[in-house]
Amino acid sequence: MTAVVSRPGGPDLVDILKGLGLTALAKVVPGVLETARHEQWPYETFLAQAVGAEVQGRAWCSSSPPSRGR
Repeated sequence: MTAVVSRPGGPDLVDILKGLGLTALAKVVPGVLETARHEQWPYETFLAQAVGAEVQGRAWCSSSPPSRGR
């Protein structure tokens, strides 16, 4: 079963998250939604997992050495 991340006639949730700068969450949200549905998570659990994914993604990016551009 595939997680639905868009609404009819509206933008895709992944695109919305990317537009808000929540790129780490955009990468994992389909899987998080699927797990939340399957395990019937309460809203608080889903939100904690979603925000945690974004925080973890940002922490990883900030700890990575800067890339060298030429």
